[in-house]
Amino acid sequence: MFVDCRELPKGSQVSADLCIIGGGAAGITLALDFHERRYKVVLLESGGLERDDATQALYDGASVGMPYDSLANCRSRYLGGSTNCWLGWCRPLDDIDFQRRHWIAGSGWPFSREELLPYYNRAQSQLQLSPFDYHPLTWQKRLGPRKASFLTFGSSDIDNVINQLSPPSRFGTRYRSTLATASNIQVFLHANATELETNPTGRAVEKVHVTSLTGSAFSVVPRMVVLATGGIGKAWPINNLNTSPALGAARSIRASATGASRMSCVCCRLAQRWPPGPFQ
Repeated sequence: MFVDCRELPKGSQVSADLCIIGGGAAGITLALDFHERRYKVVLLESGGLERDDATQALYDGASVGMPYDSLANCRSRYLGGSTNCWLGWCRPLDDIDFQRRHWIAGSGWPFSREELLPYYNRAQSQLQLSPFDYHPLTWQKRLGPRKASFLTFGSSDIDNVINQLSPPSRFGTRYRSTLATASNIQVFLHANATELETNPTGRAVEKVHVTSLTGSAFSVVPRMVVLATGGIGKAWPINNLNTSPALGAARSIRASATGASRMSCVCCRLAQRWPPGPFQ
């Protein structure tokens, strides 16, 4: 069920077993996991069903430190999130990605790659991919050496790897009808989570405050909250928790780590037109 939060009476309050902030790949996947179960799910999406410039402009801002593309140019802020603009390249993380490396501050995950394997298998179906198999030799055997030949490198530091290509799967389109007809899932569009109000200990979120760009405001009272706004997008709501003053020190520690790391594609310029100017 879709709800345009701009049409809600100001000050409305919605209860939910689970409130998911972010209607991209992660948020939609999690919501569908509860499809037609006994739990009431609220999914908050900042945009609508289509792209609009005003909502997209919420990504505007300066990137401090390492150079990075404008978020407004490399992300999409409407139902489906950045699956609306990705090209479909898929590859699981490697073992080393989970390990602590002394030359990378803050590296290391609290679990290993093996714990993600069951979820990788499920993700293959969600993304319309072939079976979970990223072994180069397997693909070479399947396709034959003429269609899958490998490069030979003089260094053991460089490997041949396999990527799979999704069509790409646009989650906002592919799963729209399921979300629209789900009896236990409410998708609130144009709904920007502006504040997470916690209990006095700061260990639970008691209320999510939501506002649209037109000024309408309501709140969600959840039993549980999931932030599904991406690695960069999570920084803002976490750093804007409304907690008691006694938690100021913990909040500072949380703020210093949140958003400090990200994963992105490696981009390089292969050519530049000269003289510069629009093509005729």
